[in-house]
Amino acid sequence: ALDEALLGLPTTAAIRDRKDAFVQVGEELLEAADASKILVVPSGSGVVIAKLGQVLARVGAEITCADSDSTALGALDSGLTTRPSKVSLQTRYADTSLIALGREIDLGGPFDLVIVDGLLDYIPDRVVASLCSTVMKHLKPRRHALFSQLGPADDSFLFDHLLGWNMVRRSPENALELFESTGFARPRIVWKNGTGSMVSVARPVDSSYG
Repeated sequence: ALDEALLGLPTTAAIRDRKDAFVQVGEELLEAADASKILVVPSGSGVVIAKLGQVLARVGAEITCADSDSTALGALDSGLTTRPSKVSLQTRYADTSLIALGREIDLGGPFDLVIVDGLLDYIPDRVVASLCSTVMKHLKPRRHALFSQLGPADDSFLFDHLLGWNMVRRSPENALELFESTGFARPRIVWKNGTGSMVSVARPVDSSYG
């Protein structure tokens, strides 16, 4: 009963629903005619990776997962019951805190799509710009990055104080304003559902990064 109650909360529903949103929006942004290179950070439960592999099975893809949890990375491959022959999975052990702080890290890019799942929920505004600079360096010009964000919710006290998930919550509008000052092109809200949202940004052609 407790598990059912927790899984039904707005925050939990948003975390679950944004996995499908990453795949749906990512597929639309790729418009893949050829194999794409995709970065997912952190690796999370592997749901996004597995579903991306399925929707890109025909054209193919190279999906790289970066995480500071070596156990999670090791479980990714074994957790995929089936993987299309044209889809390859690469894992990179990388400190996600260093990625957020804008440090030089070899992630195997540049990429056609970068998915950042949940990092914004734990970093303050001043660190978001550093995270964006890291992502931009690993993104091809005109290509997109997707960032998820949890917004204010009535259940935030439960997650912050009872479960110890001290999260930074931003409304979709506040998250968008944050990205408008980072140097990315065309930031826009591409998904909203309850307390969850997702922002899409693109690397400009004339960007000096990388």
